[in-house]
Amino acid sequence: YNAGTTTIAETVLSGNTARRGGAIASLTTPRKTFLYVDDTCISGNAADHGGAIAVDELVAGSALAAITNSTITGNFARVSRGGGIYAGPYATVTIYNSIVAQNQAVIEGNDIYRWQREGVSEDLYAVIEGAHSLIGDGSGMVGISDGHNGNLVGTAQGPIDPKFVDPGKRDYRLTENSPAVDAGDKGAGRIHQRDTALLGFNERKKNPLYDRQPLLIPPVHGR
Repeated sequence: YNAGTTTIAETVLSGNTARRGGAIASLTTPRKTFLYVDDTCISGNAADHGGAIAVDELVAGSALAAITNSTITGNFARVSRGGGIYAGPYATVTIYNSIVAQNQAVIEGNDIYRWQREGVSEDLYAVIEGAHSLIGDGSGMVGISDGHNGNLVGTAQGPIDPKFVDPGKRDYRLTENSPAVDAGDKGAGRIHQRDTALLGFNERKKNPLYDRQPLLIPPVHGR
């Protein structure tokens, strides 16, 4: 739970449940909140909305989240929206060099849900931004478009499969024919890969998006 400024880096978040944000809930109190997630795998979490992450607030411009070099997959919004990420009113979520795919929601926004309502001022709408990312099903949001800023975005009818090696065994490496291979920002700093056995880091000379994907993820519980 984030009610201020929180940074989560080089971490695995798996097997958590909550009402909002199965792994992470970033909520205003009413002060501004900032959430930064980097080099992290968020998988196998569940919540009423925001299966992995909920960025939610009631004060304009008060909830900001940045997700970089991370994988969000296999999470579930069991009641409502945003299987991967739920962005509530006034929230701003930026996704860079990341994969958000193969999440599920009961109502809409399997991977990402952007809050909006007919008859409500667009000033209240959540803002979703991103570059060099793969969004499996972008039907629940606007702001990240397929083919723009290096993004790959699928639809509900035609979701993009990131082609993980074996998601059933929590092996989120990319296969050689994955659409995410060579799709990252090659100018982005360090090139590391999560070690399959120790969850440490090994250097690899491949593209950043591939190398920054978490690999074999053992069961982990708790925030």
